[in-house]
Amino acid sequence: MYEEVRLITKLYLYGQSTVPENPCVDRSSNSQSIYSTNLQDYMLNGGGRFAVGAQFELVKSFFTADKSLFTAQTYNKQELASIFGLSNFYGWTMRQRNFQDSVNDYAERVYVYNSQTFKVVDEAIFIVGADESSRRIENFAVVPLTDNFDFIGGSGGIEDSGNAFLKNRIDPANIGETVSITFTGDVTRTTYYKSNLLLDFGRIGVLWEKCHFLPVVY
Repeated sequence: MYEEVRLITKLYLYGQSTVPENPCVDRSSNSQSIYSTNLQDYMLNGGGRFAVGAQFELVKSFFTADKSLFTAQTYNKQELASIFGLSNFYGWTMRQRNFQDSVNDYAERVYVYNSQTFKVVDEAIFIVGADESSRRIENFAVVPLTDNFDFIGGSGGIEDSGNAFLKNRIDPANIGETVSITFTGDVTRTTYYKSNLLLDFGRIGVLWEKCHFLPVVY
């Protein structure tokens, strides 16, 4: 993943994947740089691996709600959100810096992606079966929303301080411009049951350590 850090930093600073002869060249006429990464790989092996079903209030509510709340057998996201009184937004926003597992990619992951928002795909179908064991979500998958890379934004405090520190260290000449991050391809759909929800709860509560410190960037 270190190569990803180097590439996106070059795109941010120079608008290209190589260092130009004159690094301080005027980029005002250039279009925004785009960095593309494979969606399936990102959701399985990248920062998207933490965006599991149990992170979403919509999914948790669906599997824990009393059956009396449901008057139909199938629902889409919007219909369920209305039943549960959720707002117009029912995705999941996370900070990569808060999550760590056994994969040695913490600093790189936080540097490139830290603040992200994910959603359950629009095509997901929520099915209320005849009994608890048959309640499920068909065509289920989670995907990230559009993202970008720069040193702007954050939730205040440690993130604003970290952004300022990194920008001063990496871009002291203030030549960098926002890089748009796009995810290419598609992600595999599955059928998601309450047993999957419980497995996800186990990973969130046991296997994924919540961290609250800034990465060291070399």
